[in-house]
Amino acid sequence: MKNSSFIALSTPYYSFDPRAKIIFTLLVCILPFLPLSWMAQCTLTLISLLVSFTQIGWKNTMKNIKVILPIIILMTLLMPLQGRGGEALWSVNGRVIISVGSVLSWQRILNRFLLLSLMCSLLIETTKSSSILLAFRSFRLPYSVALVLSLSLRLIPTISDTFLEIRDSQRLRLPNPGEEEAKKKKITSLLPTLTSVLVVSIKSIASTSEALELRGYGRNNKRTSYRSLKSVRKVFPHFIISVIVPAIIGISLLYWR
Repeated sequence: MKNSSFIALSTPYYSFDPRAKIIFTLLVCILPFLPLSWMAQCTLTLISLLVSFTQIGWKNTMKNIKVILPIIILMTLLMPLQGRGGEALWSVNGRVIISVGSVLSWQRILNRFLLLSLMCSLLIETTKSSSILLAFRSFRLPYSVALVLSLSLRLIPTISDTFLEIRDSQRLRLPNPGEEEAKKKKITSLLPTLTSVLVVSIKSIASTSEALELRGYGRNNKRTSYRSLKSVRKVFPHFIISVIVPAIIGISLLYWR
């Protein structure tokens, strides 16, 4: 069972303090919501892609994009329902289907969604979940909130792996290879897999609650930590970089017209 989405590599981003990574991620995720031009927004998304490519590799980056690809396709199909202003680019029987306003709105939403997904994936995949939780606790986040984040970081990858394992096991039970292609065309073929994943998830509730009880959850005594992060003085340059780099990028793109 995988406890996190951490990918063991040795790129520079891995050596950064997790608290600085969180600050850097938050600041970068704010940038696409600034009043940037469409070229600046595309450049910002390209920068996030380059960072992801160089730090976790193109295969892992494309894997992350593949996960959100269905949402991107849905956003593209819903493009006509977005901004309707501007010159008409495609119309049917005098009815505007796609306009300049809808394309600009789609481009802005797509850039924001892609950047947020890439930066959050980069944080989770380059930092162990235990370090992320310690970083949140160092920001004086309540223990109950940190626990919810801990369970999410542990269970979501586990459920995803369970889905893939169940799907592969069901494929092995097919009587002949040609049947697999026929089953792919049916949306209802996912129902048995999703049902099995739901059953496994429900069964894990008991073991999770017992594990929390054994670890003293619900007690009123002061909690302790098995490990701790480095002192702020030792990693202070990391905090400076995590603030200066987004500030330089944001100011440069903000005045790029």
